Amino acid sequence: MKLPKFKGSKRLRRLLTPRPQYPIAIPLSNYPPELIERVAAFLPRKDLCNLRLVNRKVNCATVHLFVRENFRQFDIDFTQEGLQKLVDISQHYDLSGEVNFGAWIQVVRLRQAVWSDREERAWTNALTVKGYPKQRRVLKKGARTAALLWQSHLEMDAGGHYRQTLITALQGMKRLQCISVLDHLDKTDLNEQTVYVPTILESAERFAYTLETIFAAMTLSSAQLIIKHIRLEYQKIKDRGSLITLSQLAGIMDRHEALYGGPSHAWKFLESCSWLDMSFYREERNFPSLETQASLGRFMTPMASSLTKLSLRGHKARYDEALLPIVYQLAQAVHLPKLQSLYFQQASIHSTDLETFVLRHASTLESILLLEVRLDSGGCSRFLTNLSDCATPNLAKFVIHAVFESDISRQEDGSYQIGETLDISWPELKQDNADDWIISTWYSVIEPYSSKKLAS
Repeated sequence: MKLPKFKGSKRLRRLLTPRPQYPIAIPLSNYPPELIERVAAFLPRKDLCNLRLVNRKVNCATVHLFVRENFRQFDIDFTQEGLQKLVDISQHYDLSGEVNFGAWIQVVRLRQAVWSDREERAWTNALTVKGYPKQRRVLKKGARTAALLWQSHLEMDAGGHYRQTLITALQGMKRLQCISVLDHLDKTDLNEQTVYVPTILESAERFAYTLETIFAAMTLSSAQLIIKHIRLEYQKIKDRGSLITLSQLAGIMDRHEALYGGPSHAWKFLESCSWLDMSFYREERNFPSLETQASLGRFMTPMASSLTKLSLRGHKARYDEALLPIVYQLAQAVHLPKLQSLYFQQASIHSTDLETFVLRHASTLESILLLEVRLDSGGCSRFLTNLSDCATPNLAKFVIHAVFESDISRQEDGSYQIGETLDISWPELKQDNADDWIISTWYSVIEPYSSKKLAS
Protein backbone atom coordinates (compact mmCIF):
# COMPACT_ATOMS: atom_id res chain seq x y z
CA MET A 1 0.00 0.00 0.00
CA LYS A 2 1.42 3.27 -1.03
CA LEU A 3 1.05 6.30 1.20
CA PRO A 4 0.20 9.62 -0.47
CA LYS A 5 3.03 12.06 -0.80
CA PHE A 6 2.34 15.17 1.28
CA LYS A 7 5.67 16.79 0.60
CA GLY A 8 5.06 20.26 -0.64
CA SER A 9 1.37 20.05 0.10
CA LYS A 10 -0.12 23.40 1.02
CA ARG A 11 -2.70 21.69 3.20
CA LEU A 12 -0.06 19.78 5.19
CA ARG A 13 2.05 22.89 5.55
CA ARG A 14 -0.95 24.77 6.84
CA LEU A 15 -1.75 22.02 9.36
CA LEU A 16 1.81 21.73 10.65
CA THR A 17 2.39 25.47 10.97
CA PRO A 18 1.71 26.54 14.59
CA ARG A 19 -0.95 29.16 14.87
CA PRO A 20 -0.04 32.41 16.64
CA GLN A 21 -1.54 32.84 20.08
CA TYR A 22 -3.43 36.14 20.21
CA PRO A 23 -4.44 37.64 23.53
CA ILE A 24 -8.08 37.50 24.39
CA ALA A 25 -9.80 40.54 22.89
CA ILE A 26 -11.09 43.04 25.42
CA PRO A 27 -14.40 44.59 24.41
CA LEU A 28 -14.44 48.34 23.96
CA SER A 29 -17.00 48.64 26.71
CA ASN A 30 -14.30 47.68 29.24
CA TYR A 31 -11.98 50.56 28.31
CA PRO A 32 -12.29 53.80 30.26
CA PRO A 33 -14.02 56.61 28.33
CA GLU A 34 -10.94 58.84 28.68
CA LEU A 35 -8.79 56.32 26.78
CA ILE A 36 -11.42 55.93 24.06
CA GLU A 37 -11.53 59.71 23.62
CA ARG A 38 -7.73 59.94 23.37
CA VAL A 39 -7.64 57.29 20.64
CA ALA A 40 -10.66 58.69 18.81
CA ALA A 41 -9.05 62.13 18.70
CA PHE A 42 -6.65 60.83 16.00
CA LEU A 43 -9.43 59.59 13.72
CA PRO A 44 -10.74 61.57 10.74
CA ARG A 45 -14.23 63.03 10.95
CA LYS A 46 -15.89 60.20 8.97
CA ASP A 47 -14.38 57.41 11.10
CA LEU A 48 -15.14 59.33 14.27
CA CYS A 49 -18.81 59.56 13.33
CA ASN A 50 -18.91 55.83 12.51
CA LEU A 51 -17.30 54.95 15.85
CA ARG A 52 -20.40 56.07 17.72
CA LEU A 53 -22.31 53.10 16.22
CA VAL A 54 -20.25 50.47 18.12
CA ASN A 55 -22.08 50.51 21.45
CA ARG A 56 -23.60 52.92 23.94
CA LYS A 57 -20.42 53.57 25.93
CA VAL A 58 -18.33 54.28 22.84
CA ASN A 59 -21.11 56.46 21.50
CA CYS A 60 -21.10 58.65 24.62
CA ALA A 61 -17.31 59.03 24.54
CA THR A 62 -17.39 59.86 20.83
CA VAL A 63 -20.15 62.44 21.22
CA HIS A 64 -18.31 64.08 24.13
CA LEU A 65 -15.17 64.37 22.01
CA PHE A 66 -17.04 65.68 18.97
CA VAL A 67 -18.93 68.33 20.95
CA ARG A 68 -15.86 69.46 22.86
CA GLU A 69 -13.83 69.96 19.67
CA ASN A 70 -16.49 71.42 17.37
CA PHE A 71 -18.76 73.39 19.68
CA ARG A 72 -16.19 75.38 21.65
CA GLN A 73 -16.61 78.57 19.58
CA PHE A 74 -19.59 79.85 17.63
CA ASP A 75 -19.92 82.81 15.27
CA ILE A 76 -23.51 84.02 15.34
CA ASP A 77 -25.21 86.88 13.51
CA PHE A 78 -26.92 89.30 15.88
CA THR A 79 -30.26 88.79 14.13
CA GLN A 80 -33.48 86.95 14.87
CA GLU A 81 -32.37 83.94 12.83
CA GLY A 82 -28.85 83.90 14.26
CA LEU A 83 -29.91 84.21 17.90
CA GLN A 84 -32.59 81.54 17.45
CA LYS A 85 -29.91 79.25 16.05
CA LEU A 86 -27.84 79.89 19.18
CA VAL A 87 -30.85 79.01 21.36
CA ASP A 88 -31.42 75.77 19.45
CA ILE A 89 -27.78 74.74 19.84
CA SER A 90 -27.66 75.62 23.54
CA GLN A 91 -30.72 73.43 24.25
CA HIS A 92 -29.84 70.51 21.95
CA TYR A 93 -29.06 67.02 23.32
CA ASP A 94 -27.71 63.97 21.53
CA LEU A 95 -29.88 60.90 20.90
CA SER A 96 -28.99 59.38 24.26
CA GLY A 97 -30.17 62.51 26.05
CA GLU A 98 -26.96 62.72 28.10
CA VAL A 99 -24.80 65.25 26.23
CA ASN A 100 -25.94 68.87 26.07
CA PHE A 101 -24.26 70.65 23.16
CA GLY A 102 -24.68 74.13 24.62
CA ALA A 103 -22.91 73.19 27.84
CA TRP A 104 -19.60 72.99 25.94
CA ILE A 105 -19.76 76.39 24.25
CA GLN A 106 -17.02 78.64 25.66
CA VAL A 107 -16.74 81.46 23.10
CA VAL A 108 -19.58 83.30 21.37
CA ARG A 109 -18.73 85.84 18.67
CA LEU A 110 -21.66 88.04 17.70
CA ARG A 111 -21.56 89.61 14.25
CA GLN A 112 -23.41 92.87 13.77
CA ALA A 113 -26.42 92.98 11.46
CA VAL A 114 -28.08 95.72 9.42
CA TRP A 115 -28.58 98.81 11.53
CA SER A 116 -30.44 101.29 9.31
CA ASP A 117 -32.48 101.53 6.12
CA ARG A 118 -29.58 103.33 4.44
CA GLU A 119 -27.98 99.98 3.66
CA GLU A 120 -30.92 98.91 1.50
CA ARG A 121 -30.79 102.24 -0.34
CA ALA A 122 -27.07 101.77 -0.96
CA TRP A 123 -27.69 98.41 -2.64
CA THR A 124 -30.58 99.83 -4.65
CA ASN A 125 -28.56 102.83 -5.82
CA ALA A 126 -25.82 100.49 -6.97
CA LEU A 127 -28.35 98.93 -9.36
CA THR A 128 -28.57 102.19 -11.31
CA VAL A 129 -25.01 101.66 -12.50
CA LYS A 130 -24.88 99.53 -15.63
CA GLY A 131 -23.31 96.13 -15.06
CA TYR A 132 -23.35 92.50 -16.02
CA PRO A 133 -26.50 90.42 -15.33
CA LYS A 134 -24.65 88.49 -12.63
CA GLN A 135 -23.73 91.73 -10.87
CA ARG A 136 -27.32 92.94 -10.97
CA ARG A 137 -28.61 89.65 -9.55
CA VAL A 138 -26.16 89.90 -6.67
CA LEU A 139 -27.11 93.52 -5.99
CA LYS A 140 -30.84 92.72 -6.03
CA LYS A 141 -30.29 89.86 -3.62
CA GLY A 142 -28.28 92.14 -1.33
CA ALA A 143 -31.01 94.79 -1.37
CA ARG A 144 -33.69 92.23 -0.45
CA THR A 145 -31.53 90.80 2.33
CA ALA A 146 -30.80 94.25 3.78
CA ALA A 147 -34.51 95.15 3.72
CA LEU A 148 -35.50 91.93 5.50
CA LEU A 149 -32.79 92.34 8.14
CA TRP A 150 -33.77 95.94 8.80
CA GLN A 151 -37.45 95.01 9.23
CA SER A 152 -36.49 92.11 11.49
CA HIS A 153 -34.36 94.45 13.61
CA LEU A 154 -37.30 96.84 14.11
CA GLU A 155 -39.56 94.00 15.23
CA MET A 156 -36.94 92.50 17.57
CA ASP A 157 -36.16 95.88 19.10
CA ALA A 158 -39.79 96.88 19.64
CA GLY A 159 -40.67 93.62 21.40
CA GLY A 160 -37.49 93.28 23.46
CA HIS A 161 -36.80 89.96 21.77
CA TYR A 162 -33.04 90.50 21.54
CA ARG A 163 -32.66 90.43 25.29
CA GLN A 164 -35.11 87.59 25.89
CA THR A 165 -33.54 85.38 23.22
CA LEU A 166 -30.07 85.99 24.62
CA ILE A 167 -31.26 85.13 28.13
CA THR A 168 -32.66 81.82 26.89
CA ALA A 169 -29.41 81.02 25.09
CA LEU A 170 -27.19 81.96 28.06
CA GLN A 171 -29.09 79.68 30.41
CA GLY A 172 -27.93 76.66 28.42
CA MET A 173 -24.26 77.68 28.12
CA LYS A 174 -22.80 76.78 31.51
CA ARG A 175 -19.17 77.00 30.40
CA LEU A 176 -19.36 80.32 28.53
CA GLN A 177 -16.20 82.36 29.13
CA CYS A 178 -15.94 84.88 26.31
CA ILE A 179 -18.39 87.11 24.48
CA SER A 180 -16.93 88.91 21.50
CA VAL A 181 -18.57 91.48 19.20
CA LEU A 182 -17.51 91.86 15.57
CA ASP A 183 -18.34 94.40 12.91
CA HIS A 184 -20.79 93.60 10.13
CA LEU A 185 -19.45 93.64 6.57
CA ASP A 186 -21.92 93.43 3.69
CA LYS A 187 -19.47 92.10 1.12
CA THR A 188 -20.78 90.65 -2.12
CA ASP A 189 -19.51 87.73 -4.17
CA LEU A 190 -18.09 90.12 -6.76
CA ASN A 191 -14.43 90.60 -5.89
CA GLU A 192 -15.22 91.20 -2.21
CA GLN A 193 -16.87 94.52 -3.06
CA THR A 194 -18.28 96.48 -0.11
CA VAL A 195 -21.53 98.21 -1.05
CA TYR A 196 -22.42 100.02 2.18
CA VAL A 197 -19.94 101.52 4.65
CA PRO A 198 -21.56 103.10 7.73
CA THR A 199 -20.08 106.16 9.37
CA ILE A 200 -17.86 105.78 12.42
CA LEU A 201 -20.53 107.26 14.69
CA GLU A 202 -23.15 104.92 13.25
CA SER A 203 -20.92 101.92 13.93
CA ALA A 204 -20.30 103.13 17.48
CA GLU A 205 -24.05 103.52 18.09
CA ARG A 206 -24.67 100.04 16.77
CA PHE A 207 -22.05 98.50 19.04
CA ALA A 208 -23.29 100.44 22.05
CA TYR A 209 -26.78 99.03 21.47
CA THR A 210 -25.46 95.48 21.13
CA LEU A 211 -23.27 95.80 24.21
CA GLU A 212 -26.13 97.14 26.33
CA THR A 213 -28.34 94.26 25.22
CA ILE A 214 -25.64 91.73 26.12
CA PHE A 215 -25.13 93.26 29.57
CA ALA A 216 -28.88 93.19 30.28
CA ALA A 217 -29.14 89.54 29.23
CA MET A 218 -26.18 88.55 31.40
CA THR A 219 -27.62 90.29 34.44
CA LEU A 220 -31.09 88.75 34.03
CA SER A 221 -29.84 85.26 33.19
CA SER A 222 -30.38 82.77 35.97
CA ALA A 223 -27.20 80.91 35.01
CA GLN A 224 -24.08 81.51 37.06
CA LEU A 225 -21.94 82.91 34.28
CA ILE A 226 -18.18 83.24 34.63
CA ILE A 227 -17.31 85.68 31.87
CA LYS A 228 -13.53 85.83 31.55
CA HIS A 229 -13.18 87.78 28.33
CA ILE A 230 -15.14 90.80 27.07
CA ARG A 231 -13.90 91.81 23.65
CA LEU A 232 -14.90 94.31 21.00
CA GLU A 233 -12.88 92.96 18.11
CA TYR A 234 -11.06 95.45 15.92
CA GLN A 235 -11.04 94.98 12.15
CA LYS A 236 -8.84 97.39 10.25
CA ILE A 237 -10.97 97.50 7.09
CA LYS A 238 -11.66 101.03 5.88
CA ASP A 239 -11.31 102.37 9.43
CA ARG A 240 -14.09 100.10 10.66
CA GLY A 241 -14.07 98.21 13.89
CA SER A 242 -15.88 97.49 17.14
CA LEU A 243 -15.66 101.06 18.39
CA ILE A 244 -17.43 102.81 21.23
CA THR A 245 -17.18 106.28 22.75
CA LEU A 246 -16.75 107.10 26.41
CA SER A 247 -20.07 108.95 26.39
CA GLN A 248 -21.84 105.84 25.11
CA LEU A 249 -20.15 103.64 27.71
CA ALA A 250 -21.15 106.05 30.49
CA GLY A 251 -24.76 106.08 29.24
CA ILE A 252 -24.86 102.29 29.12
CA MET A 253 -23.57 102.06 32.69
CA ASP A 254 -26.01 104.64 34.07
CA ARG A 255 -29.05 103.00 32.47
CA HIS A 256 -27.91 99.49 33.38
CA GLU A 257 -27.29 100.34 37.04
CA ALA A 258 -30.61 102.18 37.30
CA LEU A 259 -32.56 99.19 35.93
CA TYR A 260 -30.81 96.34 37.73
CA GLY A 261 -30.25 97.29 41.34
CA GLY A 262 -27.14 99.45 41.42
CA PRO A 263 -23.46 98.74 40.69
CA SER A 264 -23.06 95.82 43.11
CA HIS A 265 -25.73 93.67 41.45
CA ALA A 266 -25.66 95.01 37.89
CA TRP A 267 -22.04 94.03 37.21
CA LYS A 268 -21.81 90.84 39.22
CA PHE A 269 -21.19 88.77 36.09
CA LEU A 270 -17.89 90.64 35.54
CA GLU A 271 -16.30 89.67 38.85
CA SER A 272 -14.28 86.84 37.24
CA CYS A 273 -13.34 88.66 34.03
CA SER A 274 -9.62 88.26 33.29
CA TRP A 275 -9.31 89.93 29.86
CA LEU A 276 -10.77 93.24 28.72
CA ASP A 277 -10.19 94.20 25.09
CA MET A 278 -11.91 97.34 23.78
CA SER A 279 -11.50 99.93 21.03
CA PHE A 280 -12.54 103.55 21.61
CA TYR A 281 -13.50 106.39 19.34
CA ARG A 282 -13.64 110.09 20.25
CA GLU A 283 -16.10 112.41 18.60
CA GLU A 284 -14.41 115.32 16.90
CA ARG A 285 -16.59 118.00 18.48
CA ASN A 286 -15.25 118.02 22.04
CA PHE A 287 -13.71 115.98 24.82
CA PRO A 288 -16.06 114.17 27.23
CA SER A 289 -16.75 115.67 30.63
CA LEU A 290 -14.72 114.75 33.70
CA GLU A 291 -17.52 112.51 34.99
CA THR A 292 -17.77 110.74 31.65
CA GLN A 293 -14.01 110.22 31.50
CA ALA A 294 -14.19 108.14 34.68
CA SER A 295 -16.68 105.67 33.13
CA LEU A 296 -14.07 103.08 32.13
CA GLY A 297 -12.65 103.10 35.66
CA ARG A 298 -16.15 102.46 37.00
CA PHE A 299 -16.62 99.69 34.47
CA MET A 300 -13.36 98.01 35.52
CA THR A 301 -14.08 98.17 39.26
CA PRO A 302 -15.95 94.80 39.48
CA MET A 303 -13.19 92.99 37.58
CA ALA A 304 -10.25 94.75 39.25
CA SER A 305 -9.34 91.79 41.46
CA SER A 306 -9.31 89.26 38.59
CA LEU A 307 -8.18 91.20 35.49
CA THR A 308 -4.86 89.92 34.10
CA LYS A 309 -4.87 91.32 30.55
CA LEU A 310 -5.86 94.83 29.45
CA SER A 311 -5.93 95.80 25.77
CA LEU A 312 -7.08 99.28 24.70
CA ARG A 313 -7.01 100.78 21.22
CA GLY A 314 -7.84 104.02 19.54
CA HIS A 315 -9.41 104.44 16.15
CA LYS A 316 -7.12 106.38 13.84
CA ALA A 317 -3.59 105.05 13.56
CA ARG A 318 -1.06 107.08 15.58
CA TYR A 319 -3.33 110.11 15.92
CA ASP A 320 -6.37 109.09 17.95
CA GLU A 321 -6.96 111.02 21.17
CA ALA A 322 -9.59 108.71 22.69
CA LEU A 323 -7.18 107.07 25.14
CA LEU A 324 -5.80 110.33 26.57
CA PRO A 325 -8.51 110.74 29.25
CA ILE A 326 -8.84 106.97 29.67
CA VAL A 327 -5.19 106.39 30.60
CA TYR A 328 -5.35 109.49 32.82
CA GLN A 329 -8.21 107.95 34.80
CA LEU A 330 -6.42 104.59 34.94
CA ALA A 331 -3.39 106.31 36.43
CA GLN A 332 -5.48 108.24 38.94
CA ALA A 333 -7.89 105.67 40.34
CA VAL A 334 -7.41 102.12 39.00
CA HIS A 335 -5.31 99.38 40.59
CA LEU A 336 -5.24 95.88 39.12
CA PRO A 337 -3.29 93.61 41.51
CA LYS A 338 -3.11 90.68 39.05
CA LEU A 339 -2.38 92.59 35.83
CA GLN A 340 0.14 90.69 33.68
CA SER A 341 -0.27 92.06 30.15
CA LEU A 342 -0.72 95.68 29.04
CA TYR A 343 -1.43 96.57 25.41
CA PHE A 344 -1.98 100.07 23.97
CA GLN A 345 -2.29 100.67 20.23
CA GLN A 346 -3.07 103.57 17.89
CA ALA A 347 -3.47 106.22 20.55
CA SER A 348 -2.09 109.37 22.11
CA ILE A 349 -0.96 108.95 25.73
CA HIS A 350 0.65 111.35 28.17
CA SER A 351 3.89 109.81 29.43
CA THR A 352 3.21 110.84 33.05
CA ASP A 353 -0.06 108.88 33.11
CA LEU A 354 1.53 105.91 31.34
CA GLU A 355 4.48 105.89 33.73
CA THR A 356 2.25 106.12 36.81
CA PHE A 357 0.05 103.24 35.69
CA VAL A 358 2.92 100.99 34.57
CA LEU A 359 5.09 101.54 37.64
CA ARG A 360 2.11 100.84 39.90
CA HIS A 361 1.87 97.35 38.37
CA ALA A 362 5.60 96.79 37.73
CA SER A 363 5.80 93.86 40.15
CA THR A 364 3.18 91.79 38.27
CA LEU A 365 3.52 92.88 34.63
CA GLU A 366 4.92 90.24 32.27
CA SER A 367 4.25 91.96 28.94
CA ILE A 368 4.08 95.61 27.81
CA LEU A 369 3.26 96.47 24.20
CA LEU A 370 3.01 100.06 22.93
CA LEU A 371 2.24 100.04 19.20
CA GLU A 372 1.76 103.20 17.13
CA VAL A 373 1.44 105.55 20.08
CA ARG A 374 2.08 109.28 20.44
CA LEU A 375 3.64 110.52 23.68
CA ASP A 376 4.25 114.03 24.91
CA SER A 377 7.49 115.89 24.20
CA GLY A 378 10.42 114.07 25.81
CA GLY A 379 8.03 111.50 27.27
CA CYS A 380 9.55 108.47 25.60
CA SER A 381 12.98 109.09 27.09
CA ARG A 382 11.57 109.79 30.57
CA PHE A 383 9.34 106.72 30.51
CA LEU A 384 12.09 104.34 29.39
CA THR A 385 14.60 105.77 31.86
CA ASN A 386 12.23 105.55 34.83
CA LEU A 387 11.11 102.06 33.84
CA SER A 388 14.71 100.86 33.67
CA ASP A 389 15.28 102.13 37.22
CA CYS A 390 12.20 100.28 38.51
CA ALA A 391 12.20 96.65 39.66
CA THR A 392 10.37 94.49 37.11
CA PRO A 393 10.96 90.89 38.26
CA ASN A 394 8.38 89.26 35.96
CA LEU A 395 8.69 91.37 32.82
CA ALA A 396 9.44 89.04 29.88
CA LYS A 397 8.30 91.11 26.90
CA PHE A 398 8.58 94.84 26.31
CA VAL A 399 7.87 96.33 22.88
CA ILE A 400 7.67 99.92 21.67
CA HIS A 401 6.97 100.21 17.96
CA ALA A 402 6.23 103.20 15.71
CA VAL A 403 6.25 105.75 18.52
CA PHE A 404 6.53 109.51 18.09
CA GLU A 405 6.05 112.64 20.18
CA SER A 406 4.03 115.88 20.22
CA ASP A 407 3.36 118.71 22.65
CA ILE A 408 0.49 117.37 24.79
CA SER A 409 -0.98 119.34 27.70
CA ARG A 410 -4.07 118.66 29.81
CA GLN A 411 -6.46 121.53 30.53
CA GLU A 412 -8.53 122.13 33.66
CA ASP A 413 -11.77 121.05 31.97
CA GLY A 414 -10.29 117.65 31.07
CA SER A 415 -9.54 118.46 27.43
CA TYR A 416 -6.13 118.26 25.78
CA GLN A 417 -4.12 120.49 23.50
CA ILE A 418 -1.88 118.67 21.02
CA GLY A 419 0.81 120.29 18.93
CA GLU A 420 2.78 119.17 15.91
CA THR A 421 4.86 116.03 15.69
CA LEU A 422 8.37 116.28 17.14
CA ASP A 423 11.56 114.26 16.78
CA ILE A 424 12.09 111.65 19.47
CA SER A 425 15.02 111.94 21.87
CA TRP A 426 16.03 108.39 22.75
CA PRO A 427 17.77 107.64 26.07
CA GLU A 428 21.44 106.65 26.07
CA LEU A 429 21.72 102.99 27.03
CA LYS A 430 24.77 101.16 28.28
CA GLN A 431 26.19 98.61 25.88
CA ASP A 432 25.63 95.67 28.24
CA ASN A 433 21.96 96.53 28.64
CA ALA A 434 21.14 97.60 25.09
CA ASP A 435 20.08 94.09 24.04
CA ASP A 436 17.40 94.04 26.74
CA TRP A 437 15.30 96.66 24.98
CA ILE A 438 12.99 96.37 22.01
CA ILE A 439 12.71 99.90 20.67
CA SER A 440 11.47 99.98 17.13
CA THR A 441 11.51 103.19 15.14
CA TRP A 442 9.17 103.78 12.26
CA TYR A 443 9.68 100.69 10.09
CA SER A 444 12.37 98.77 11.95
CA VAL A 445 12.19 95.09 12.74
CA ILE A 446 11.31 94.16 16.32
CA GLU A 447 13.99 91.88 17.76
CA PRO A 448 13.29 89.11 20.32
CA TYR A 449 13.36 90.22 23.92
CA SER A 450 15.70 88.51 26.36
CA SER A 451 14.36 86.99 29.56
CA LYS A 452 16.47 89.29 31.72
CA LYS A 453 15.06 92.41 33.37
CA LEU A 454 15.23 95.73 31.56
CA ALA A 455 18.27 97.18 33.26
CA SER A 456 20.38 96.40 36.27
